Amino acid sequence: MNRNEAIAELIENGLSKRKAKKLVNQVEKMDCDFTSRLMQSHESHLVEFSATATEDGSTGVVAYYYQNKDEVNNTEDLGNLDWKIDHYDVF
Repeated sequence: MNRNEAIAELIENGLSKRKAKKLVNQVEKMDCDFTSRLMQSHESHLVEFSATATEDGSTGVVAYYYQNKDEVNNTEDLGNLDWKIDHYDVF
């Protein structure tokens, strides 16, 4: 889902519009980390990263990022990669 869909779903899950936007803003500013998820064969050239923010321990949002595996392996500083959120997930 995209950013607006994540905010809408957080609102459906009981957060106010203000809190939903704040939570999405928060996850967008967080450092992400490797997920260790095995990618499908057609995605084997990618590495998945994510960051998670929660409002109350049970409602939250995850931002997912994907990087080229070769670029990840060939850089000394992951901060030099182009970090764009691919999609969000809400729980």
